[in-house]
Amino acid sequence: MSEEFKQHIASGSRTVHQGVYDRDAANQQERTRYLKYAIFYLSVAALLFLANESAKHARANANQPDSLLNVALDLSVGRASQSARAKAYPTEMTTYVIRFRLTNRGNHSAFFAVDRDTDRPLGHIVYRVAPGSEWIALSRHEKRTSTSVQSSAQDGVAWAELPPGGWVNGVYDDPGLPGGDHAYEVDLKAANNDKVIRLVSQAYCVNAD
Repeated sequence: MSEEFKQHIASGSRTVHQGVYDRDAANQQERTRYLKYAIFYLSVAALLFLANESAKHARANANQPDSLLNVALDLSVGRASQSARAKAYPTEMTTYVIRFRLTNRGNHSAFFAVDRDTDRPLGHIVYRVAPGSEWIALSRHEKRTSTSVQSSAQDGVAWAELPPGGWVNGVYDDPGLPGGDHAYEVDLKAANNDKVIRLVSQAYCVNAD
């Protein structure tokens, strides 16, 4: 084999390997470019989602009077004892006792619904079928709750003032049905003759058993 032929073979081998390397490098650069595009579009989508959520909260707060923005509804969730459940509900057993506090942390008075006969704060249990979905009133349990009247702000309702820094406690029974997210909703007004604003507490999870 001549020296010229050997040089030709060696040169051809280098050309083949260089072509493979070039194609791999080009493919790697293309994948990197597509990955950058994907990250960019995902970032834009995330920013648009956050902006939309912020706009929703801004619109909700825009419809709520300033005097009600600082009214808070805090809950403490506990299970009812077996004896208490059997005594109160021999057929339909209540599983949760919820204590709540309505607090005015603002600088203006607010008004909340109370029962005319007992002066107890009025509200009702709400639930939702999935996180982020609309709250639904648990109306079928409202009439039989004895610890705290569970009714809408309609007949037999008065409006009590909640001054700045004021608070009021209440308690109600939650039957634990349906299972999932529950909350408590109360009716508020910025003034005695103003429109009703509904305030929903933080959600708590119950297990239907």
